[in-house]
Amino acid sequence: MSQKPSPPAGLPPGDKAVLTAFNQAHQEAGSGDFIQDARLYYTQARGIFAAWAGQPEDSQAPVALLSAKQAVLADAQPRRLTVPLTIQGHSRPVTLSLAATRASDGTVNGLVGVGHLQEGDKDRLPASQLFAKANHDLRQPFQAMRLFLHLLESKASNPGQEELIQRLGDAVGSAAHQVGSLLDLSVLQAGTAKISAGAVALAPLLNRLMEECQEQAVSLEVRLRHVPSRLTIVSDGMMLERLLRQLLDNALRHAGRGGKVLLGVRRQGHQAALEVWDNGPGIARDDQVHIFQPFVQLEEAGTGRRGLGLGLAIVQQGAQALGHRVTVQSQTGKGSRFTLLANRHGMAPPVSTATMEPAPTTPLVAVLEDDRLQLAALEMLLQEWGYRTAVGGSPTALDEELAGRKPDLIITDLHLPGGQSGPDLVQALRASYGRAVPALLLTGDGTAEARRRAEAAGMALMGKPAMPLRLRRAVELALAGDQ
Repeated sequence: MSQKPSPPAGLPPGDKAVLTAFNQAHQEAGSGDFIQDARLYYTQARGIFAAWAGQPEDSQAPVALLSAKQAVLADAQPRRLTVPLTIQGHSRPVTLSLAATRASDGTVNGLVGVGHLQEGDKDRLPASQLFAKANHDLRQPFQAMRLFLHLLESKASNPGQEELIQRLGDAVGSAAHQVGSLLDLSVLQAGTAKISAGAVALAPLLNRLMEECQEQAVSLEVRLRHVPSRLTIVSDGMMLERLLRQLLDNALRHAGRGGKVLLGVRRQGHQAALEVWDNGPGIARDDQVHIFQPFVQLEEAGTGRRGLGLGLAIVQQGAQALGHRVTVQSQTGKGSRFTLLANRHGMAPPVSTATMEPAPTTPLVAVLEDDRLQLAALEMLLQEWGYRTAVGGSPTALDEELAGRKPDLIITDLHLPGGQSGPDLVQALRASYGRAVPALLLTGDGTAEARRRAEAAGMALMGKPAMPLRLRRAVELALAGDQ
């Protein structure tokens, strides 16, 4: 039996007339709300969702909605998305906001949802639906233009014509990209994107993205690299690839000539964090609040150009449709990191935060590196190899990350911020721990002095850039020597 909805705050309890009026107001406004327990059973539903009260979750509900609800239950983070739902016998786009509910002990025990119909006048479709319906037809002319341009290029008879054709091709490509972005966003906002969630192996997906984006990276004179991953997540492979490609394109354009971009994956308990790093100009704190909104434009590094401002809005909407979460961390002058959080395949959400940590018997590797991208890459590699990590860009940051824990291995550079040296830091840590913790000096300094200092401190030495297989072997040997 369904639970009766409680009256809104400030109204006399048990007043059936008020409850009836409240539901009528919901219906008139095209809105509603509901409560579900951890099994996704509707314990309460009002307004346009009133028919769901007392019912289990519909197995035929949109995959995007089911994924979003499971994600809210897993990480307690709110979600907002637009999906097509059957309301009063008709399929209608509904914008929903979801948030977790908690028991008295703080554990997530369900969720609440508030939604409203997306509609304009009866005879006028909202812009997002209009574009979504015309999606295919609007893309077709650009495909024809490209074919005609190819034919025209083959008939060019002098350099002047070739230059004009090249410029025309650039203009068509730019227009196609902007219209395509607008259509992609419209489909997501209208809730008509076709989502097919399942197990997605990240290794082949990351490899494809690297192959596709290398040409762009070379043309922009940006160094693009990635950290391989063997993880499998729950997502829609095609949609996920589009979102990551958008983040990579964004990072490459903003890194600037001589910049660096890193793509990698980090384990976070039952989730995987897919990360795109760049060392571009960064994003001001005030701008970070708005960058995921449509038509918010940020200047590309070293160009003075601004895009249409839809790329990150597409990433945000796409992530919501997949039940993922996207975040940004950035500092002016030091670059940005965009993260997509997705559930790992075959891993249930933890009962408590204690189960999210790797087993204490797993070796803890401490890494000190002042280059943000190198530090991120080292952390991802070590986690991929099964180690626990504590990383920092300075001795103080590393000490805070360790939080009193004693590492099984220390990896550090020779030259550290503030004029400190890696060997001196290692000796100080060993003295505080009361034992000779194994250490690896990872440095681009190939001088005899660097080798002498490593030997004097009893540290293994490896030059930069280090091949991953050689680095892994060095880590294994260092840890084995301590046993």
